[in-house]
Amino acid sequence: MYNSIVNSKIFIALLLGFLVVGIGTYFLGKNQANQAKIAQSSPTPTPNPTADWKTYTDSALAASFQYPSSWVLNPGRYGISTPTTKDGWYIYLSDPNYGVSGCRGDCPVFNVTVFVYNNDQNLDLVSYIKKDFNSITGGAGDFSQVKLENTVLATDLSFTKVTGIPRGTYYELYTLHNNRVYIIAVGAGIHGMRDDINGAKVKENLVIFDQILSTFKFTN
Repeated sequence: MYNSIVNSKIFIALLLGFLVVGIGTYFLGKNQANQAKIAQSSPTPTPNPTADWKTYTDSALAASFQYPSSWVLNPGRYGISTPTTKDGWYIYLSDPNYGVSGCRGDCPVFNVTVFVYNNDQNLDLVSYIKKDFNSITGGAGDFSQVKLENTVLATDLSFTKVTGIPRGTYYELYTLHNNRVYIIAVGAGIHGMRDDINGAKVKENLVIFDQILSTFKFTN
């Protein structure tokens, strides 16, 4: 009788031991599986392409943007503009690695230009674009051939994308801010002759142009 009781207790103890081990193994495996799912579902951080870029800020122009550290930036002005009025100013950006390596003299360039003009006549944006078009064409151009599209940058700024103004660019972005007209133009080529917009290097730099636009903002 005593041996029977002892054997029963041993059996029960072994059974409980197997159950504890089995349950523990089950939950351990489930926990590892859940951790594996979490690890798989965690998104890989996307590298910031503008992390090592330079930042250009001009308080008088009330604008700021980033650009590749290898690119060349030159601010300038037209006509009788003065540093005080900042009317007719431009910011010229270019990729020194575009075109033929080692080129001297007249060489193809990929450039981004930011123009800033005072809107002295208080024109709405479309009227200003028409005025700009007529000024470039001497009033002899057909404005109906110009394409206007509304576009919003990553910084929530609204621009009008203009294609068809004969300025040697692919397109230009116009916007009004504090009664000043900002124009961001992009193009590539030489002497007003544009390189093929479907060219590999042009496409590559247009992606960079979009990244520059994603950092553009007004400072007041």
